[in-house]
Amino acid sequence: MHNKSCAISREYAGKKYIINCAGEKVPISDTGFTSRCAIGNTDDYLKSFKDYINPEIVSLGEPALISVVVPSYASENDELCETLLLLCSQKYPVSTEILVFINEPKNATKGIEIINERNENFIRFLINPASNNISSKLSKLQKRLLVALSRSRRNVALGCVRQVLSGGLAGVYQTVTASLIARTRTYCDSLVSNGDRQKKINRIEGYLQRSMLLLCDDDMEIKDTGAVAKAYEYVVNKDAIVLGRLYIKHVETIGKYNRILRDLMQLFLDFKS
Repeated sequence: MHNKSCAISREYAGKKYIINCAGEKVPISDTGFTSRCAIGNTDDYLKSFKDYINPEIVSLGEPALISVVVPSYASENDELCETLLLLCSQKYPVSTEILVFINEPKNATKGIEIINERNENFIRFLINPASNNISSKLSKLQKRLLVALSRSRRNVALGCVRQVLSGGLAGVYQTVTASLIARTRTYCDSLVSNGDRQKKINRIEGYLQRSMLLLCDDDMEIKDTGAVAKAYEYVVNKDAIVLGRLYIKHVETIGKYNRILRDLMQLFLDFKS
């Protein structure tokens, strides 16, 4: 989670503008342009994105240096378990948390609500197994995940948030980013009792420069146990953003077109990355 500035050039009615991080249209003058990125200042950022902040995430306390967020929407239990199992198997070099973000649209069907409820109950059981005696009902994969998580608890914390959101996956990304920055700001503010603004700024910048936010879909498999550690080292040392290379195992459509569609999607991802 680095404070990288970003701006997108667009053209409206023959005039060129920059879309800054706050979503504002900033006209480009003949002498060039300047763009204020909202994330460059936490006061501006939290004011701009206050409607996206999830209080439950903010209240989690001291931020981990690696935050792995797994968006989940009516997820198949086995796919989610497999993803979490592989994430627990990573060799993390610094404090790490895995946060399952269960996203539910406002018009969710009863079926989706039931699946999300099941997944939330299972994740909260993993967080605190003593809270619910469902261990006798676990599948072999779920039992493997429980064992892997118990072994990694010294280095990895598991969390779960469920929220009704509009905007789908993009809404999840925005909520997660805004909430983690608010959490960092809240925690750093709590460490400076005398209200020294510069000390607060230094603490916040220190966390942002040493932390990484990793977004991992609930059907992704990271099989290289050193992948996250390598990404973290690159992000921190190069002040960069890392995009992983994806390999699609299968797609679900009309049977005879599955392989063709998979190959086309893979070709697109290969060119994109």
